[in-house]
Amino acid sequence: MNFPKIHKINISNFSLYKQKDEIELNLKDGVFCLAGANGLGKSTFIAIVSYALMGIVVDPKKNFDSINQITEFYKKNEKFAETYFDGRIDESKRNLANVSIEFSVGDFLYNLKRNFFEITNLLEFSRKNKITNEETVDNNSTSTELLELYKKHLTKDIGVATFEQFAFLQSFVLTFDESKKLIFWDTPVMNRILHLFFGIDPEYANRADDLRKKIAKHESNLRNIQWNITQNEREIVEITNPLLLDISVADAEILINTIKEDENSVEELQKNIEKQDSAISECDLNIKNLAIKIVELNAKYEEVFKSLENSEILIEKDSTIIALLRKISYKILNKEEITNEFEDLKTRIVEVSKILDKHCQEERMIELKNIDDEIIISRKQQEEYIAKKNRVEKEITENKKILEDLKIKLNNLKYKNEKIIKQYDLYISANTDDRINSIKKVVENDKIRKIEEGKLRDKYKEELSILEKDMRTQYHKTELEFIPIFKKYATNFLGLDIDIELKNTASTGLYLSLKVNSTERKDKHQLSESQQYFIDIALRFALIEISASKYATIFIDTPEGSLDIAYESRAGKMFGDFVKQGFDIIMTANINSSQLLLQLAKKCSQEKMNLERMTEWTILSTVQQEEQNVIEKAFNDIEGALNGTN
Repeated sequence: MNFPKIHKINISNFSLYKQKDEIELNLKDGVFCLAGANGLGKSTFIAIVSYALMGIVVDPKKNFDSINQITEFYKKNEKFAETYFDGRIDESKRNLANVSIEFSVGDFLYNLKRNFFEITNLLEFSRKNKITNEETVDNNSTSTELLELYKKHLTKDIGVATFEQFAFLQSFVLTFDESKKLIFWDTPVMNRILHLFFGIDPEYANRADDLRKKIAKHESNLRNIQWNITQNEREIVEITNPLLLDISVADAEILINTIKEDENSVEELQKNIEKQDSAISECDLNIKNLAIKIVELNAKYEEVFKSLENSEILIEKDSTIIALLRKISYKILNKEEITNEFEDLKTRIVEVSKILDKHCQEERMIELKNIDDEIIISRKQQEEYIAKKNRVEKEITENKKILEDLKIKLNNLKYKNEKIIKQYDLYISANTDDRINSIKKVVENDKIRKIEEGKLRDKYKEELSILEKDMRTQYHKTELEFIPIFKKYATNFLGLDIDIELKNTASTGLYLSLKVNSTERKDKHQLSESQQYFIDIALRFALIEISASKYATIFIDTPEGSLDIAYESRAGKMFGDFVKQGFDIIMTANINSSQLLLQLAKKCSQEKMNLERMTEWTILSTVQQEEQNVIEKAFNDIEGALNGTN
């Protein structure tokens, strides 16, 4: 497969990164490491780049085994991006914030640009042949068409059957993010990965995925049919009173189900409106608190002004100063710039109050400027909450209209069919020969359906078994090359004898079993956290190395917080060995005294590693500012290792 090799990343108007409206990154071969203190947005950066490629952010609350199909996995995560980025991008920048990315796949150079809240289109997209420089995308395409063209071309160039397969591989193999999803202990994910990496054809992986979906569907049908048979046989025993409906049982059940569905929709809408009401209340509270804060700041501002006097010369009696104060007050109320007036005021105060302590006056002027800056910031925050409130109010108005229409529809349906509803309630408890015979026929039909469903399930199981047999054969052809690659990374990290074995279960299919010192580790808790994480990363390295035709870029949100001290340098060496094979790593790391980054820097040097200081992207917390010297020393140590001076 041809995996993406990232060349450039541009992030624009991303509010979380307050120090830079525009972040431009040119990535060279090897390691790009975004290093910074905790809480600055390192994990968010990985999510941004992943979103640029896939158009989704994976919801950490959605486990794959609850979805159990690659296509559905993609669909279920499509809308999470808006929720994810909502708190990280200011309301005023929703339409401005975007990400651009340039990357290669095989012989083609891709360029694309996305807005963070428009998942159904691309702002820009181009695909050029790197050899002929020929553009392959129609410039007249709409933004929606550009997205479809991107998916179509990328799917073909990577060598998978569907774009969803690429997104799955990008999420579970080419990315190790803060969710820390582990392949070794997630059998449904492992099974799909094996089909994609060791299957004869990516279409086979797609077919295997489809077969598993069908098998699961028929097994679910079998359970439901058996449940219906049990319930109906019980009902034959329990019914007592004869009663007939004006319409067929089937039509009555459709009516009742429609009413229940509408009632559920009403309940869901009411819950959404309650959430939106809560959001509006929160905005109102913040707007009110900020208003109080602004009043308090204005009062403090006036108090500081009054302090600019002494016992002999009362500054406020000077006519020029009085005029300037009035002008400043007017401009503050009108949100106008007051820098020039402040300078005039300062000059006049010096002239009138030469006998006052000049140093004291300077401090007062600085304090006044700081108060004014804080007033401006508070007003901007207030405007953000007002904008959010207006948006949510518009959404809640639309939802209330939908709710009202649905309630009217539901009430009309109940009123129109009141007699049938009552008849049905009585009928389901009726005891008549016709009813009993009807139930018996349903039971007989269900038993026939159960046999048919079982045959279909067994048919699909047999077809899946053939596909898995082919995949097993293909894996065994490759394992003499694959296993040593994995063991090279994992053993060098762990320092123990590591092995893997292909196994199979009836419920989830083929998977790789991990062995440490010849003992199978079926459960995560049998290894420490750092051992789990970095052995899983070693598996990803091996999969990429065995399957990538030219190059690949893997994203790693380094879990160094759980890394045992004894393993820090080993992890850095493992990363360095991967890069030496010609692959790239985009990683984030906490800037501390960790040996991981130092070892990696020594292994790669400036030629194969670039360190980006995240402290230049955003504002440090008070605690982080107090430790800025420590942070700076850590950066210098790593840069020294890159330069070969440490």
